[in-house]
Amino acid sequence: MNPSSRKQTYKTRESFKDVKRNPEAIQALKDLFTHSVISRFDKPLSASTVTNYVGKIERLCIECLGHGWNGDHRWLLDPENVIACIDRSTLSAKKDYLSGVIKLLKHIGADQSVIDTYLKAMSRFKNDEYDIRRNNKGSEKQVDDSLPLSEIRQKINDFVVKTPEDLADKLITMLFFSNNLVPRGGDLALLKYVSITKKPKDINKNFNYVTLDKLGCVVDMVWCFYKTRNTYGDCLRFDFTPEVRKIFNDYVKFYNGQAGEFVFTMANGKEFSKANFNDVIQNATEHVLGKRMTPNLIRSIQISDYYKNGLHTQNDDLAFAKKFIHSVDVSKDYLKTNLKGIADGDVDD
Repeated sequence: MNPSSRKQTYKTRESFKDVKRNPEAIQALKDLFTHSVISRFDKPLSASTVTNYVGKIERLCIECLGHGWNGDHRWLLDPENVIACIDRSTLSAKKDYLSGVIKLLKHIGADQSVIDTYLKAMSRFKNDEYDIRRNNKGSEKQVDDSLPLSEIRQKINDFVVKTPEDLADKLITMLFFSNNLVPRGGDLALLKYVSITKKPKDINKNFNYVTLDKLGCVVDMVWCFYKTRNTYGDCLRFDFTPEVRKIFNDYVKFYNGQAGEFVFTMANGKEFSKANFNDVIQNATEHVLGKRMTPNLIRSIQISDYYKNGLHTQNDDLAFAKKFIHSVDVSKDYLKTNLKGIADGDVDD
């Protein structure tokens, strides 16, 4: 493989590639939330909230009906069936899939009994999540999909890049396990290239960025659009670790990445939504590590490994939490005592 001689002919695998989608219906739903639905503070919904609601409804539609949102909301008027579908699914943060549904149903004037059924289910999902967090136990699936962090690092190191797919999947896996920032899944769907000469005030804050120097080499990451930005601010900068910098430069050269382009796109060249990029991440970790890992599990593995080694200084805890752009208390919510490499007093060699 000669990266410098190739144009960008390969893109990360398209998630849900066999699912029928309706871009026009999705855009109409976005427009409805943007222009017609207001927040509880009687203000328009933020762009991030609209993106979250639409992405969650699209994913829920796929789970329940097997196809993307097509503009027909009637299936949502059968809350028992939708809630049962969520119960059977492997979706994480299940309560989050109902917020947009409830907003939509309120807007179209659905019967209050339907809305109340969803509200009751959302409360149950919330309580279930809190119980799980307080017990610090991973689910059976999380335990099965986990690996000791030392084994993960070895598998990444041993993974040989032979194809464009290998290169993309190894980069994505390393961005979660080998870098100074551990992103949330949807954050990478919004990742673009930007020139180092671009001033922060001129950057569109609805995206995240990899800066490129004049030679087309990566410099750092600039995080603007992420879950906790209201707490930690926009345009946070993170340096690359040496090993991630090397593979990212290989990726940029191979695909001739240019400022303004998305770093990861679907096979047809279109951008990913934040919701469906989680499947891309699971495809990548399965390819590199042999396990399909969600972004939440990835966080739990690293945080649990950190805390298994005993007490740390408060400054160490703060610095570690910064990698995830959340607080020390939130870090402890991700701590799982029964993951592989953590349970039964296992320690790394």
